[in-house]
Amino acid sequence: MAIGLADGYFWNLVKEIAIDIRDANGPQNSLKLEYPRQGEAFKLIKQFLVIVPRSLDWEKEDPIADFIKGMKNEGYFKDCRIEKSLMHGDSSRIKWVTDVNLDPKAVASSDGVQRGIVVDIPTTLTALLMNLKSQATSSTEKKKFTLEASSFSYRISWQLKKSNLDSIVKVVEVENLNDLLGKIRDVDQLLNSTDQFIDNQ
Repeated sequence: MAIGLADGYFWNLVKEIAIDIRDANGPQNSLKLEYPRQGEAFKLIKQFLVIVPRSLDWEKEDPIADFIKGMKNEGYFKDCRIEKSLMHGDSSRIKWVTDVNLDPKAVASSDGVQRGIVVDIPTTLTALLMNLKSQATSSTEKKKFTLEASSFSYRISWQLKKSNLDSIVKVVEVENLNDLLGKIRDVDQLLNSTDQFIDNQ
């Protein structure tokens, strides 16, 4: 089940977003993001992260949606539409991603183009959870979910490498969603150190 879900997720969302980021033609190759009721902004996207939790709260009906809602309320997540690449043509639908603000209290600088990370937590994983919950909530079924989540991650990573998009998109596994911000900060710090190295060359 995980392989089929991963393939659909890759072709319908991940690949197109990766191409949009790759072909961004705003100032300094930034991507135009449109925030509902808040206007537009250009942002240099350092990486698109696909976050895959290895475990979920089985007591909740839709733990991923609940987590995303909480992150939005706290100011860490913000929905936005991304500008389509001209490579897609008219047949491609505009895609939504989650813009990450690691410091909601910080005042945004108006100097130059801002840099950042966009993420997506595949809600398709809820289908895996619901399928296993319909069988049982034993530790055995929870282990099965972890294995399915790993298969999901591996398949997307394989598709990215096959499509030469693995430098733009990174699949990040977390033990649970509470580890998510820490993982994003780790990636952000690594990318910042790489940027500084390049700038000093």
